[in-house]
Amino acid sequence: MKYFFESKSLRNPELEPQMIYLNIRDNAIGKQWTDALIKNILGNDSLIPKTHPLDKLDNYMSDIEFLCERFNNGVKQINKHVDGYEHIDIQLDPTNINQDKLNQAHHHFEKLIGQKWKVSKWFDNGSEPGKWAIMELNSSIHNIENNRKDLFFSSHSYSCRDWINNQWPLHNQFEALEANKITYDSYKCYQKGQPWGSMVLAYTQTGKPHYDAFEDKDEYVDRDNVTGWRYVTGEVALNFCWPPDTLKQYEKWLVDKGFDLNDITECYYGLIVADIDKQYIMPRYGNDLMEVCDTMIQYDDVIKIGLADDNYKEVLSRDYSWYTWEDQYKAYKKHFN
Repeated sequence: MKYFFESKSLRNPELEPQMIYLNIRDNAIGKQWTDALIKNILGNDSLIPKTHPLDKLDNYMSDIEFLCERFNNGVKQINKHVDGYEHIDIQLDPTNINQDKLNQAHHHFEKLIGQKWKVSKWFDNGSEPGKWAIMELNSSIHNIENNRKDLFFSSHSYSCRDWINNQWPLHNQFEALEANKITYDSYKCYQKGQPWGSMVLAYTQTGKPHYDAFEDKDEYVDRDNVTGWRYVTGEVALNFCWPPDTLKQYEKWLVDKGFDLNDITECYYGLIVADIDKQYIMPRYGNDLMEVCDTMIQYDDVIKIGLADDNYKEVLSRDYSWYTWEDQYKAYKKHFN
């Protein structure tokens, strides 16, 4: 079985849409993820309605000025709509960004939202504009980080609001998440490192994965909010970057912080559910992976996702060509500001 997505380029509309296929792993996590994808997203009776938009906005990380605008607007709206919380005095522009500022800002998000299993009063009792601003703060931080690190990810998630039906996605509510915990057999499928072209289980909780806290040198994040993956929702993150060789330093950091390297349920390395179909992409999009990557980063708007059989014949799909990430952002600002 294959997972596929189709995307187009808003920056260069003359480019033909591209198709990318990934081979779903034939193991416990591959099966658990596929089942969740059908149950939550692609199936005829799926939990997420066809009209609920894929969160395209978090796939756009190329324009640092736009990302700073997103961040600053999120801070402005938090200060305006979250009554009683301390004033956040952080503004970013392309000339003054550093990781310490981003870590401080993320700690505000951490305090404002809490965890899925222990939601903060600020979020739990917050207004709709306040809740959106809190999530906007988090999303813009991570996209700025990816831009600064020159990383290219494509996340297929539904963490956004359905502005047609005016609803948040049910699959990401606590009861639904708890019913879809990662099984022990799936945890056993971990591998150290995420190679280029791997598709990784989405991080559907708040806080930070261990590796992100390590990489960011984050001294602000609460120890209880450094957690590994817990849930399977059908959502994914596609990794199109070459990770640095930091495994030894990372594992030393884990030990120094008191984490047990033998506890696989901590999920220190994420879980890979599929791998890019190199036979399909080469030489269609390039003669080597660097060339392929240069082609793919020109595409910034996902228009379709789905499942196909081993002969590339479509089995199930969802169409998202009816809006762009720009439409999504404009709709949010109009609704919440």
